[in-house]
This record gives sequence, structure tokens and C-alpha cells, in this order.
Amino acid sequence: MAYSGAFPARRAGSRTTALAREIGGEVILPAQEQYERARRVFNGAVDRRPHAIVRVSGVEDIVAAVRYARENDLPLSVRGGGHHVGGFAVADGGVMIDLSRMREVVVDRDRRVARVHGGALWSDVDRATQAHGLATPGGTVASVGVGGFTLGGGVGRLSRAYGLAADNLLSVQLVSADGRLVTASETENESLFWALRGGGGGFGVVVSFELRLHAVPNPVWSGALIYRIEDASRVLRVMRDLMLSPSRDLTLSATIVRKDGQLVLVVNPFWIGDGSKADEAIAPLRRVATPIADGFTPTSYLALQSVDVPGGRRGWESSAFLDQMFDDTIDGLVAHAVDAPIAAPRIALLPLGGAIADIPESATAFGGRRAAWLVSAGASWDREAGDSEARAWIEEIQAVVREDSSGNGYVNMLGDRARAHSPWARARLRAVKAAWDPFGVWS
Repeated sequence: MAYSGAFPARRAGSRTTALAREIGGEVILPAQEQYERARRVFNGAVDRRPHAIVRVSGVEDIVAAVRYARENDLPLSVRGGGHHVGGFAVADGGVMIDLSRMREVVVDRDRRVARVHGGALWSDVDRATQAHGLATPGGTVASVGVGGFTLGGGVGRLSRAYGLAADNLLSVQLVSADGRLVTASETENESLFWALRGGGGGFGVVVSFELRLHAVPNPVWSGALIYRIEDASRVLRVMRDLMLSPSRDLTLSATIVRKDGQLVLVVNPFWIGDGSKADEAIAPLRRVATPIADGFTPTSYLALQSVDVPGGRRGWESSAFLDQMFDDTIDGLVAHAVDAPIAAPRIALLPLGGAIADIPESATAFGGRRAAWLVSAGASWDREAGDSEARAWIEEIQAVVREDSSGNGYVNMLGDRARAHSPWARARLRAVKAAWDPFGVWS
């Protein structure tokens, strides 16, 4: 049943028993056995205890949960995939709306459009769309939620060819802070739609996304080239220069990580052009240094997108958009990785440009539209005693890239609410927030 009206005022004393009677899904409380598992998210360092977890089954459940949080003056959070390192899916002492029962994906092959429910994961979207040879730019980890990824902008393998996930967003249905089911698009609630494309969450609970789809060849070419850390600076210079090409068939990203106790550079080529030219496209990477492993090969896009990463370890992340990447910055990134005082450091370099830069900077809230690269530093570890040392090393990445940085980070790769937008965009986001959440339902 569609819900179209704002909820009526109710006496603020209603508690969880009354809430449970309204919910068609499930209300999970701290005394219940499943509560401990239900409150956990990907980052094992997040240890917050919600007042109640509402596992919703539809719009009416979402409306009831929003109303309950507002009437009882409780913070509200929304869980899709639960992957964000900041753990924003869990409000301590608040109401967590868990969308995991709302994962349906409906593909209109003729229109090349998918309607994706708010709790869907990228594995759900890729399976449904690839059945028709189609895809939309999405996350590179199968269990990442569509919602948080898209609302933060969404940089993926297909982004240089087809833009961000947010650039392929045609419309959004959400439940607002006052309980209305509203639609945002280029022609309806335009300011809200602007904010939903890169502004992050906090404007409502998304019921569904309508996403534009694109034909993707089968096979695509991908697979890691792994280099000794001693070769990393030379290889990264070549990778950077290759990404200056106007061609959008090739995307090259890289990560410095520790594998089997050895710090290495992993370059991840992704090619969607003519298969006979795939090896030629990455030949400069093979010439500049000999990889210690070379897995570049034809594969299906679905197989590539099906790779997952287990959660549960403690973690943190920081990021920066780079206007350019000079040699000194490359050398500094490599040195920062080599000097890491932690066992599992990670520095990732993701190329932007291409179709991302086709859209005017002011058209969406995404904060890195004109950047050439996105750099993130992160780590995972097991013991709370390692928190301060690991986080200090991660945050130092801002000093390493300062000369090339725009000053903004990426919403989806910031462990806290650090700067992710220009002053102009922040001012407009605050105005949209005030209009759509005047009660401060979302922090």
C-alpha cells in the first residue's frame, strides 16, 4: 500500500511494545538474542548500542519507525550495507532502521533502467542487471549497500566510462522526517535531488532508487599486476600518465598493501574496450617493471563484481581528492606506506576524470567533480590498543598529499565528518537539510 500523508501527532510516551505492534517486519531490542549480531556493522571498532533496531518490510514500517524516534526524541540511523567505516548506520541509544529486508531489484531492459530498493546490496543489482548484459557504476565489494554508496557519490569501475553512481540516478523515493513518501528527481524536489547526489545521508530514508543502465561487454579484462614495493614509484608514474589519455575504455587503480608479510603495489587494470587491444593498453605497465604476479585476463563483469571482503576487524579511513599527482606526491605516498607502524596498512589510488568530469561541478553535491585522483589511507587491525597508532598514521595522509589536494575528502571514505564539500556546497547542503529535516531527526 502506498503511503502519501504525513503522520498525525501522537502522545510521546509510546514505547517499544506499541512500536512492535505497528511494524510488519521486526523490532529487535537489547534483551533479545539476535540483538548483538544485528547491531554490528562492517567496522569491528564500532560498538554502539541502539535503543531499538527496526528491521522494516516496507514504507509503513519506515514511517512508524521515524515517527517513534521523533516522538521519543531519539536519534535515528539507517542501515543499508553497514560498510561505512564511520559506522553511521548505528545510532547509540537511538533507533536503527535496518533495510535488509528491502532488497528487490526490478530491471526494465527496454528502458535500460533498474528500480532498486533501499536495502539492496551491489551483488543484488549486478546479478539482476547482468542477466540482461547491463550494469550501472557500482561498488567494487559485493556486500556494499547501494544506498550509502550512491548517496555519497559512488566511484566505481565503470565511473570513467559512465560517471558516478549518483550521476546515473534518475529518481529517488524516500520517507521524509515528517513521514511523507516523496520523490526527488531533476523535475521534482530538485534541491533535494541535488543533495542526494553526493551529499551523503541525513535527508530521509530511501525506499527506492531508479538507476540508468549501460551495456557492458562480455568479457571485460581485469586482474591484478603485483609489483615489489621498490618498483612502486616508477609504476605509479606510468599509471598516472596512462590515465591522462582521453580514452575511457581503460581504468587503472592501485593499492599499496601487505600480502603474505610483504609490502607490495597492486595495480588493478579494468578494460571494457576491444579485447584484442587489452594487452596493448597496459603494455607500458609491464615494460616499466616486471610484475611478480600478473593476473590480467578476460573475465565477466559479474564475476569481478562478486568479490567480497569479510568484515569484523577494527578499521579507519581517510581520503583526499587530488587536483593532480606530482612525482613528489607519489614518492611521499610510497614512503608513507613503507614507514607504516601497523601490520595491515592500505593506500589506494583511484582515477577520476572521464565521464565524471563531463558534468558541471554545481550540478550535484559530489565534492570531487574536478579532481584527477582520489587517494585514501586505511588500515584494519584486531585490538583496541592499536587504535591510536593506526588512526594517527591514517590521518597523516592529508599532510602527504597536501600540495596536490583540493582540500576535500570523499564522503564514502572518511572515518568522521571531515570536510567533503566546498564552502558553497556545504552552505547549500545545510539549507536543504534545514528544509527537509527541520526537527533534526538525523544527526
